[in-house]
Amino acid sequence: MQQGETPLQLAEENLVLRHRIVRHQANARRKYLNRRFQAEEVQRGWHRNRLRLSARQLTFPDAAELEQFTHPGQRQLNRRHPHRYWHWPEASKARPSRSVICLYGCENDSALLDTFYSSPLWTLIRQRKDTLLLEVWGGSTSGDQFDGRRLTLNTPENYRQLSLKTLQMLRWCSRELRMKQLIKMDLTSIPTRANW
Repeated sequence: MQQGETPLQLAEENLVLRHRIVRHQANARRKYLNRRFQAEEVQRGWHRNRLRLSARQLTFPDAAELEQFTHPGQRQLNRRHPHRYWHWPEASKARPSRSVICLYGCENDSALLDTFYSSPLWTLIRQRKDTLLLEVWGGSTSGDQFDGRRLTLNTPENYRQLSLKTLQMLRWCSRELRMKQLIKMDLTSIPTRANW
């Protein structure tokens, strides 16, 4: 700096990171996509990448990797690090499972359940605390029913409409469970005791 020049002055500026609470992921998407920007900023070319976003382009962290909070003050937010927790109260997703195994069957296959539950495969599954097994049946007439093990879907129990049952199962699992992977197994494909 030469003599007589005014020293450079920098104004203090704080970048406030906002952590808005959302009810669920659909609500978060709506909030993000429905944001309104100031006309002057848009005119200057800002926010163009955000203005063209669609819901299909938005992704969220894998819920199975997040920690659920019951109230906002449960943890002080550290703004220097990425956050790996969430705060939308979905009690149905309180139990995280790394793997969900959907065992497909119907009333005609009920006898095969005894074979499965006495198999080495079930012994391995049962030892994994991060794995949940669901018996997936169709034929419910009063909505999807879940009793902790048996998931009875509101779909016809008809082999020709198996794809509808699979679609309904995928919808239910994505809505109600937190998981890293979903494995579908047919009860009739499990080897009999003579084949072990």
